[in-house]
Amino acid sequence: MSQIRAEPSSISGLAGYERDKRVVNNLINGKNNTTSDSDIWLTPLLSDIEKIEKSRSNFILVEFTKLTKIAGINFYNYTKTP
Repeated sequence: MSQIRAEPSSISGLAGYERDKRVVNNLINGKNNTTSDSDIWLTPLLSDIEKIEKSRSNFILVEFTKLTKIAGINFYNYTKTP
């Protein structure tokens, strides 16, 4: 994989969350069953952020360095409790 990015990439663009550890790179850190903030990703819906263009939407982009077959993608809900 050459890169992973998202829009927005995290909640760090919101006031008071500038140093938040819940960033998009945590999606590929190999820690899939965790409640630790340093291992998860959290992003707001663009519709909830002031001053964002209405034509934009949330997305995740994964680029691979070579042709890659993907058997599946799992998304898990954010949780703070085990």
